[in-house]
Amino acid sequence: GLRRTIALGLLLQAASRVVFGITATFPAYCFGELLGGLAYAWAGMVPLSILMGRWFKSRYGLAMGIGAAGSGLATILLPPVVNEIVENFGLHFAFLSEAALTLMLALIVIALIHDRPQDVGLEPYHDGPAEAAPPSRRAPPGMNCRRWLAVLFAVFLMGGPMSPGFTHISILFATAGYPTETVSFLLSILGLVMIFSKIAFGSITDRIGGWRSNFLFGLLFTAGHALLALICSTRPLPAFSAAAAVVVLYAVSAPECTVAVSLWTRDFSGDDTYEDAVRRCNILANCGALAFNPMPGILADRTGSYVAAYLVFTLTCLLCLVIIQNTYFHLGLNHIHHGKHVSKQYR
Repeated sequence: GLRRTIALGLLLQAASRVVFGITATFPAYCFGELLGGLAYAWAGMVPLSILMGRWFKSRYGLAMGIGAAGSGLATILLPPVVNEIVENFGLHFAFLSEAALTLMLALIVIALIHDRPQDVGLEPYHDGPAEAAPPSRRAPPGMNCRRWLAVLFAVFLMGGPMSPGFTHISILFATAGYPTETVSFLLSILGLVMIFSKIAFGSITDRIGGWRSNFLFGLLFTAGHALLALICSTRPLPAFSAAAAVVVLYAVSAPECTVAVSLWTRDFSGDDTYEDAVRRCNILANCGALAFNPMPGILADRTGSYVAAYLVFTLTCLLCLVIIQNTYFHLGLNHIHHGKHVSKQYR
């Protein structure tokens, strides 16, 4: 069951923190990371996407955006608290505190989350009269194996910007010459904007559809990587205001590599195939993250800068956008305006 799997993932996350809190050897740390990786898979974006797909037939994008925004909120709220604990009680106690917090969250999950609304006598949320059952969604005609392979390849490409592209932003600014305090402040801006951008992304996609939303956010996301490369290769370095503007642009469009993957999957599948499709897409996204992860460091060793990596991420974002938009177009989904037109998927 989904509920128990998510709870188990949270318990594994707590266990990984306990391992870090009570041990001090490298093999033990590797084991703790192994537990954390399982926790990420079992209590992360895959179960969140499946859960929202079961509970929301309308405004799915908004629900996904709110769910995904929690990570941005944690990025802002938790580091200062953890730093305070480390300074006063030590690193091991900080890990044990994280374990206790995760256990508390696991109890809340068990108490509040149910696999399906029907389990508690409810129906999935949908626009329209409450007594009218939401129509079933069917996969778009023409969504064949070849198109799925293209979509999976696009998702694989997006794994680069999703993981190493995001995590190397601080290194990009630091190696370009920005002071540590400036980099920290830029990352705070990034996390703050991403909380709201994920929610806004989901809501906008619900209103204008995946085709139009992809053009808007996909082009902005591509431009964000290109501008990150530009300002970090310019000499003298642009002022803080210019760097902050680029970070805000990147943060506004960043849901294109997280929330958007689940929304593409939902548009390209039916109710009976969605859960399998979202698992495959998230697996391919993480495979892409794994494959691209060494690339920034390798290019930095050869070129002396992380700028080259962000030029590569610019190209992968652009290629992903072309593939996904081509899929929308050939499936006839480019005219769908959610809330005003009825898709051919609904019968």
